[in-house]
Amino acid sequence: MTVDVENLQFLTLILCKLMLNLHHQINIQSNSFQMVKKLLVSVFSLCTFGAFAQTAPAVAPPDSLSNYTFANDDSSTQGGEANTPVVKPYIRLKVTNIDTITNLITYKEIVEQEESQEDSLYIRCLKLLKRKFGVYGKMIPVNKPNEKIQVTLQLPVYSKPTAYNKMPAGMIDFTFTLDIKSGRYRYRIDNIRHLPPPNSLNPEPRPIYLEYYIDSKANVKATDLVIKSADEEIKKFIIELKKRLQDPKIADDDDW
Repeated sequence: MTVDVENLQFLTLILCKLMLNLHHQINIQSNSFQMVKKLLVSVFSLCTFGAFAQTAPAVAPPDSLSNYTFANDDSSTQGGEANTPVVKPYIRLKVTNIDTITNLITYKEIVEQEESQEDSLYIRCLKLLKRKFGVYGKMIPVNKPNEKIQVTLQLPVYSKPTAYNKMPAGMIDFTFTLDIKSGRYRYRIDNIRHLPPPNSLNPEPRPIYLEYYIDSKANVKATDLVIKSADEEIKKFIIELKKRLQDPKIADDDDW
């Protein structure tokens, strides 16, 4: 209940008039009148204070906890339900080395070696293939001795779901081609296929081209791991190839 200030002033005047009438009309002792007067003033003061207390708005102190919103405050959620975690969608591995003509995953480069001859590059490459893959891999016949080598090779691949887990995931085979000229050579790796490991459900799995994995929507995380591992193993082979095809360093007897 709220009391207007003007009404309180009007009520005060009425009380004062009643007190004066009582003083003149009733023959009472002075002390008794003063007690009645004090009592009425006290009652009037309490009424006035209560009225202002009711009309004054409730303001929270500036350092009150009600002025703060906490990051983990569940009271702000609708319906009293906690926020559910947001699961980010899986982003597929992006393959950039796609040949625009063949639409195959391809690794190729022309390497300049000015002082290298065709026959020396040819012999060094054959030695590398025999040492790393045995019996030169699966040679593809070409009619360009000392100019071209074409062979089907195999490398192991692995599934690495984390930095500390490494599991065999079968093999890959691919076509390796080396074109040789005096002072330079060109390598090309394509037709890459995954040879999945056999299991009880599929004792003789068929080879699968990596390009199929790129477009497939099934088991995308596992197939991306195979593509990533194939990329890593092929790049290791390319580093080794360049190292083995370099001219051997010969000590200069005049430099002493």
